[in-house]
Amino acid sequence: MRDDDRDLLLAAEWNLPLTDEFVAAVRRGTRRRRLLRRAAVAGTAAVVAFVALFAVTGRGTTTVVVPPATAPAGPAPLGPFRIGYLPTGVRAATPDGSFTCTAAAGMRECPPARPGTPVVTVSQRRYDKAPGGARLWITVLDPGDFRAATPWLVDWLTIGTSPVSAFDAPAGHARALAARGSEVTVYSIVLTTDDGIVVSITGTAGSSAAELTRVARGISR
Repeated sequence: MRDDDRDLLLAAEWNLPLTDEFVAAVRRGTRRRRLLRRAAVAGTAAVVAFVALFAVTGRGTTTVVVPPATAPAGPAPLGPFRIGYLPTGVRAATPDGSFTCTAAAGMRECPPARPGTPVVTVSQRRYDKAPGGARLWITVLDPGDFRAATPWLVDWLTIGTSPVSAFDAPAGHARALAARGSEVTVYSIVLTTDDGIVVSITGTAGSSAAELTRVARGISR
């Protein structure tokens, strides 16, 4: 780089504005990114049979499930749930994530599970739509027999949102939520089952509340 070009760059004022879409994405994406960090894995080659890879480290146990190369006839189950409806054109990104978190009151992230502490088992799948990439995420958070964790999980997933509607679905009771900006609104659904499992359905700025509600109504056991 020439000296005069470098001087111009150093003298420039890099005052980049934050758009509402960026702010809304951060508000709704913080919890999702924390979960995704636990599920992130190196890429693997496609295989025909299901392959489970177990990586045990000091930060907990991560299980990665690689689906068959041939897509199933319908949406694959996620945890104990069947996914009965997906928006047209979306496809599951692989692999799914499966991991555990320590359950705690006021939890705001997913700390690794520790021996002797109550845990939440998390199963997560991302759905993409060409050409824009990620369209929605479905996350199942199962506290097992430790039902006290259910309201903690709901509180975690609803921070920074406002209620849109509440409705009953085949899998349980659900709430549609919105993270609102002046330019965009990002919607999500938080569904709670009778036995304390929490399901989060999170869309991008292109997903409507009605679309995510249809996804929630299509989830069953």
